[in-house]
Amino acid sequence: MEKGYAVVTGASRGIGKACAEQLAKEGYDVLINYSGNKERAQENAKNFSEKYGVKTAIFQANVSDLEQVEKMRDFAIENFGEDLRVLINNAGVGYVKPFFDLTQAELLEMINVDLVGTIYGFRVFAPIMVKNKFGRIVSMASTSGLRSTPNTAVYCAAKGGQIAFNRGMAIDLGQYNITCNCICPGFITTETSMNHGEEFFQRIANLSPLKVVADVGDIQEALSYLINSDVMTGQSIAVNCGTHSW
Repeated sequence: MEKGYAVVTGASRGIGKACAEQLAKEGYDVLINYSGNKERAQENAKNFSEKYGVKTAIFQANVSDLEQVEKMRDFAIENFGEDLRVLINNAGVGYVKPFFDLTQAELLEMINVDLVGTIYGFRVFAPIMVKNKFGRIVSMASTSGLRSTPNTAVYCAAKGGQIAFNRGMAIDLGQYNITCNCICPGFITTETSMNHGEEFFQRIANLSPLKVVADVGDIQEALSYLINSDVMTGQSIAVNCGTHSW
């Protein structure tokens, strides 16, 4: 049985790339959205297609721009058809700095990309799932949306809003056999975060009762569980090694 296709926003690197690969591994064709790094998006698409035998494509869009998201939907239907099964709202941005030092542009970027971008993802792609009477939507929030962290008040607000919005949509879309969940990563080892160095990672590990740091493989496991579950909806799974402070 063909699995249809998935759309993953912000999938040129890091957690988004890992999500796209997990979906390809599970047999989904994948539309990889990116904002600026076309070369990486192309490389991911090529690698996943060759490795897992699925169809892939890339599309550039800023998720905080409704018109661009609508164009991505049109591209998806044109290239993959109507059998959209999974949507991953992963694109996000965050600035760690005192609130009063944030520029207006930085403040609005976090709200618009992290929260509004997720809302637009639902608004544009969920109607396809409603028509199909099936869908699995996973939004990549953050542990910061569950509890506060220093110098991230606006980011916490955006991610907290993302979680609350997800709960509401789980109620509204459940009648169409569409589940809506959030994954809330803590600090995750990625290609980029590895640049922080061993001492930094040890400090992060010490915040965990398990004395470990999660990696993208742990996110992939959580994602696989959520998209394959028929009963999990309206939930927020914290992949943060049990940490309660940053």
